[in-house]
Amino acid sequence: LIHIEMSESLITYGFMRKSFREIPYIYTDRGLLYGYRKRSRVFMDPVLKDAAMLVTTTEYNKRLWSEGSDIRPISAIPNTISAKYFGEYDPAKRSEHERIVIGLAGRICVEKDWPFACDFIDALAASGLEFDVDIVLSTFEKGDDEKVEEIRSRLKKAVGEEHLTLREDLSQAEMADYYYGVDIFLMTSCFESFGKAAVEAMSRRCVVVSTAVGGLPEVIGTEENLYDKVNIKKGVDRIRSLAADRKTLEEMREYFYGRYLDNYTEDRYIERHIELYDEYAG
Repeated sequence: LIHIEMSESLITYGFMRKSFREIPYIYTDRGLLYGYRKRSRVFMDPVLKDAAMLVTTTEYNKRLWSEGSDIRPISAIPNTISAKYFGEYDPAKRSEHERIVIGLAGRICVEKDWPFACDFIDALAASGLEFDVDIVLSTFEKGDDEKVEEIRSRLKKAVGEEHLTLREDLSQAEMADYYYGVDIFLMTSCFESFGKAAVEAMSRRCVVVSTAVGGLPEVIGTEENLYDKVNIKKGVDRIRSLAADRKTLEEMREYFYGRYLDNYTEDRYIERHIELYDEYAG
């Protein structure tokens, strides 16, 4: 059995698959169907028609493929996160705060929409809520450092320098510890194929409040913690209500941690793949 997980690898395999006619192959799409260029689909689709199975990481993307192509069969297996860094939960590391800590994390990129993240924090501060912000940013390209400083300046203006912690380019081990200090993890993305950051936060008993884009609604699993950019007030009001009611906040912590254990651990990921491989491996 051959399992392919990158679109470039799938296209490359397409040119050599005649040499492996007797071996079934599976492709996992870790993005979203509408994220592919037309030219990529021209090369991918003929190869996928011969695949034993197309696997997606969300039911949402499975539906996109079902409605937007004639590729069959299709199965959804949720993504996972690193068990090495996130597998064990250490309650001694979970810190409690008098002020709610709002966490944000991600790369400097269009998809994360950091200007909107700053708008959200502005709106949350304007609502009268007192809170701290703990944000992690990853830089990759020239000009990213300037964008980090723009974000720092806006957040400092919103909450005050003493209530802002900004970290850069943390390792996976450092990220695993970072989430312990966050009460509510805020996602402001305009595009997410799955939402691994949300799952990482869930594994550390963070409550997640997120934009309803891509695969995130499926990962979050509760409508009350989803909002869109047209209705930012819904997200602001949700955070305010959680900050005001620590009992509900604690209940939501357990909800998200339980959701992680039930759906997104490495063990569950491996179990689902073993079932898939048993079905198709020769």
